[in-house]
Amino acid sequence: MRHAAALTSIRMHKRGRVHGMAQVKGRAKRQAPRGAPTVLLQARVDPDTRELARQGADAAGISIAAYMEKLLQADHQHHFVRPDSAYRQEALDHTA
Repeated sequence: MRHAAALTSIRMHKRGRVHGMAQVKGRAKRQAPRGAPTVLLQARVDPDTRELARQGADAAGISIAAYMEKLLQADHQHHFVRPDSAYRQEALDHTA
């Protein structure tokens, strides 16, 4: 857990610290323990994929962040997504 301790002191965000963020009316807020730390997770996707995330979050009545969190947790548990061999780390590693 050496790395987890190091991450705690680096760029952690506490819930409620960022003000003025966009909210969509009618969506439920994420249910995290009060004061629980969160980290920023960013990814670049094409506009159609972003729209799919928005639609999924809207249909579930939750934020895109909560929707992405649920998708990642479900994939971890059920292994829905497995990349093609071209995207595996071994194929991307050019030092071999």
